Amino acid sequence: MIRRSLTLPLIALAALAAAPAGGQLMRIYYPDIEQGSATLVVSPTGRALLVDAGTGLKDVDESIEGFVNDLIAAGVVTSVDFLVATHYDEDHIGRMENVFQLVPLAPSAIAYDRGEFQQVPSTFAYSDYAFGAGQHNRTTVPVCTVLDLGGGVTAKVYTVNGEVCGDSPVDISTASQFENNASVTLVVTYGDVDVWIGGDLTGNPAKGVADVETPTGFQVMDVDVYTVNHHGSETSSNQSFLSDLKAEVAINQNSIENNFGHPRATIVSRILATPSTSGQPPLFFQQNPGDPADNRSDDSLATAIADCDDAAAGEVIGLPGTIVLLSDGTSYRIHGCGIAATAFPADAGPGTIGDYPPAIRRVLHSPRVPLASEGVSVEADLEDASSAEIRYSLDGISQTPIPMSLLSGITWSGVIPPQVDGTKVEYRVAATDASSQTETSQSGCYFSGTTPIATLRVNDAQGVVVPKGCAARVRGAMTVEPGIFHTFVTQAYVQDATGGVQVFDKLIDGSIGRGDDVEWVGEVEQFGGQTELNVAEDFGNFGSTRLGAGTPPAPQVVTVAQVGEAIEGTLIRIDGVSVVSGSIPESGSGSLTVSDDGGVSTLEVRIDGDTDVPGANTPTQPFSIIGVASQFDSWVAFDSGYQLVPRERKDFLTDEVNHPQVIISEIHADPASGLAGDANGDGTRSATQDEFVELLNTGFTAVDVSGWTISDGVGLRHTFPAGSVIPPREAAVVFGGGSPSGSFGNAAANGLVFTASSGGLGFNNTGDTVTLADDGGATVQAVSYGSEGNSDESIVRDPDFSNAPFVKHTLAAGSGGSLYSPGTKIGGQAFTVPPGAVILTEVMYDPSGADSGLEWVELYNTTGATLDVSDLCIGSGGGDYTNSLIPLDGCAGGCSIAPGATFVVGGPTAGASNGDPTFDLVFQISPGLQNSGADADGVALFNFRCSQVTPLTVPIDAVVYGNANTNGLIDETGIANPPDVADASSGQSIERVDLAGTWQVQPLPNPNVAFPAPPPGGLIITEVFYDYSGADNGFEWVELYHGGSEPIDLSQFSLGYGGTTYTSGTYQLSGTINPGQVIVVGGLLADANNGNPTYFLAQDFSPDIQNSGSVGDGVALFNVPAAAITSTTVPIDAVVYGPNNSNGLIDETGAANDPEVGDAPAGSTIERTDAAGNWRIQSVPTPGSIPF
Repeated sequence: MIRRSLTLPLIALAALAAAPAGGQLMRIYYPDIEQGSATLVVSPTGRALLVDAGTGLKDVDESIEGFVNDLIAAGVVTSVDFLVATHYDEDHIGRMENVFQLVPLAPSAIAYDRGEFQQVPSTFAYSDYAFGAGQHNRTTVPVCTVLDLGGGVTAKVYTVNGEVCGDSPVDISTASQFENNASVTLVVTYGDVDVWIGGDLTGNPAKGVADVETPTGFQVMDVDVYTVNHHGSETSSNQSFLSDLKAEVAINQNSIENNFGHPRATIVSRILATPSTSGQPPLFFQQNPGDPADNRSDDSLATAIADCDDAAAGEVIGLPGTIVLLSDGTSYRIHGCGIAATAFPADAGPGTIGDYPPAIRRVLHSPRVPLASEGVSVEADLEDASSAEIRYSLDGISQTPIPMSLLSGITWSGVIPPQVDGTKVEYRVAATDASSQTETSQSGCYFSGTTPIATLRVNDAQGVVVPKGCAARVRGAMTVEPGIFHTFVTQAYVQDATGGVQVFDKLIDGSIGRGDDVEWVGEVEQFGGQTELNVAEDFGNFGSTRLGAGTPPAPQVVTVAQVGEAIEGTLIRIDGVSVVSGSIPESGSGSLTVSDDGGVSTLEVRIDGDTDVPGANTPTQPFSIIGVASQFDSWVAFDSGYQLVPRERKDFLTDEVNHPQVIISEIHADPASGLAGDANGDGTRSATQDEFVELLNTGFTAVDVSGWTISDGVGLRHTFPAGSVIPPREAAVVFGGGSPSGSFGNAAANGLVFTASSGGLGFNNTGDTVTLADDGGATVQAVSYGSEGNSDESIVRDPDFSNAPFVKHTLAAGSGGSLYSPGTKIGGQAFTVPPGAVILTEVMYDPSGADSGLEWVELYNTTGATLDVSDLCIGSGGGDYTNSLIPLDGCAGGCSIAPGATFVVGGPTAGASNGDPTFDLVFQISPGLQNSGADADGVALFNFRCSQVTPLTVPIDAVVYGNANTNGLIDETGIANPPDVADASSGQSIERVDLAGTWQVQPLPNPNVAFPAPPPGGLIITEVFYDYSGADNGFEWVELYHGGSEPIDLSQFSLGYGGTTYTSGTYQLSGTINPGQVIVVGGLLADANNGNPTYFLAQDFSPDIQNSGSVGDGVALFNVPAAAITSTTVPIDAVVYGPNNSNGLIDETGAANDPEVGDAPAGSTIERTDAAGNWRIQSVPTPGSIPF
């Protein structure tokens, strides 16, 4: 959540306005907008130029819009005629949106900027700025333009987009920090006084930026005041530029919370070492301290720091560090809270210093929000004041000013008397010097005592809250406690008898609960049009006090049409609403549109992602809903964007949202006649045995239902035995009796198909109540049905996984007219893809070159049925699998994998660097799959949607790759095991070689290749006879052994053999090999010299298997047909024999390793001695038997 910044109270009534003091003075203000820049130039006529507006993303001591409005209210500013955005960085234009909306700009005001030269940022800050500027005569400002503010004040533009007034343009197109290079810069002139304002202009090519400063400085030459470029960054303020300007004063705008080390000590030292026009070193005034933990800045170098309290607190805290420059045209004076009033003669002037009005450096009242019995002490630090007074109003009515007395030094004090609860007090301090010149302060505002919430909720015609910036105390009952809508800040709601209001705080007070009686003290603000009390400022007596426990107020019953400003912040209830559009998100935030009058009036229901509402089913029937009336309107007038925000699922008054995790999802009371009614699949239709009830775990954690019971209107029908655990998103089925036969989705495999323990279910066809109770006897869910149960079919909730009302099965969406679906979705599909059905088979995580857009993951369907994988998710990472999540729901019409087929997701780019895959689902993986380093990384497959995957979710398959699994990545067993495979080099993949989960590094990626791998402990080569005593033709053979548990169809397997690759000869296998069987293929000849084999497959090896010579040869087993073997196909087993492997034959690891065995002499074989892959020369061939 992005918050706009904190503000001190600034808005005052026009009745308190004072005319500009000191005669013909130009005023330049540097308001304390913290990070970023904002400068307001006001001519003696009151016409104003605003250069930049600061950030909208961070806390500030003064908001620029409030600051300008306060000067308008005081009569100092009569019109804002010009706005200049120096460039489009957020810390310069982020709050310009508020200026466009909330400051009454002159009708002819012009918004000047650099236009859209070459490029513009794709940020919200820029789009908001461009929209607002477009409504106020947005104009690209040419270099050398002179803006005339009247009264003798002008502002000349010196640079725009690298163009320099009076000099050749600088090419900024290839330099880094384009926005800064392109800055618009100005020199403000009043008489003999010149002030430089330069945005983030650059001048240090060593940092990769363009040097625009040097030619600009040569054209500008001598100035009095240098507003430091880029907050004191090392990209700016080069020596040539500083030497040309020869400024007497440097003013640096920065925040204590900046992360850039601004102002850099090197830059401050350079400025201080550059002589001014007088030859003396300049003064360096810093607006705020730098980050005390960042040694790149050094506050001790500054002449003075304007902010009075940030340094002591170490954060943005309250008193502004605004810097004020006044000038009579021949001299100027600068002051701030921490800067003593200092006057200077202008460089080009007569050397005299004018008579300036008192300097108001600090104004503070205490307590910030008084009790009704308390007076308020107002203190002010005033220089050159001979008298002072407090000018104040009560509820808008001016009062007799209160004289102030001098306490000590420059500090004056006065007391505003106590006021009754809810009185609005606004004040200014007016200081007068011996020459009768009077200066007035910015305004202060507070409400006395405890204020009714409705008093704070007063808006003007534009929907802007009137008491914005005023401090107040409210007391009421909490309708939304801290921590509900956000887990890191407080966004709570409190309500009294007059209304409700949102409360914002940076912290969460866990002691405050719903209904508690709480007092809140803070500042009235507005966010997205919604009124709020901001208690976050660590200043004065802001904060909360829990006064005791209480009861939340009953929600106010309203209609959709009545939701608006009058009830904003109030807990409300709307009855009879229906969803018009949208749905409850699976995770995160989202929204619904609802109506209670058929769509004539609609309302947004905003779902907060930090509540328990995400993941709930979207109601399909009318319902009632409770929530807080809220608002989010992005632009004035703030008169739309009203919302209802529910606090939790219980605020949806419907069983479709509020239901137990395990629900009764299907009831079959009336089996049809004939075999059509044989729901339990035992081949016999029975009116009692084919009855069933289905329970569905709708959640994402397993539920132990041991000891739970099912009853109907007659009595107990079934008790679940010990060990009955329903996995996430899976079902249990209880039949009336018989011998259930079938898979029933995954229920049978999960051991969750039962017959009624009482001997029958006995559901009444024409109406009954089925009750599910837990092992303690408490009702989990009770379902009543009527005559709809007497229709030769089941009744089922539609859609799947919902607690929607029951419908007849044939009428449910996707049923295809089927009568029932025990253990499955309505359409007969399994509720989830079970472990082992879809597996990971290959991962390309480190393509040659840059990885982005080239990574991919391959899946394989091991079953004989097409599987829908739209609800599956692939995760990857090092610490857990949530670093990068890949949803598999992006295929048109749904993502599915055919039997025995692969599915490749990734891309979108395919080429030689990543194996040239054909993508079944294009999805650019971001963040990318991790390349393994010292610690292993992994890729995992989940049978949940990505929104439900957490770091603790156990995958249904996973591969961990790298050196060591020190981060503890779990695999499909739920345990952190050692890595499955080593780290692949760039351009290689990791590939699965069998169903058991054996992985290898694949030097040449092999995407989209089907994977009919053998079961665990599968097919291997155990003996090879390749050198007969005499001619080999017809006597060669290869022995294979099947160590698995299921028969293997050999039609997808083949042998290859050769010296350089295994493509010298290939041999297609066929038939079926049974578990434990040893077979011999080859021949067709057999005698004592070749062991007299019995051939399982009699087919000559042609060409002959090679006899090893000076280099090794090999025989390999492949899980692809012979026609598919290439020189790069990795075998599932291989034996290399001979003196060496200098030709680089690869084995089942994908690598070229040393031979397993030497060369067998004529009449001998090479024989495997164990399953691990050790080989020996066997002098007496033993076809058909193995030594292990």
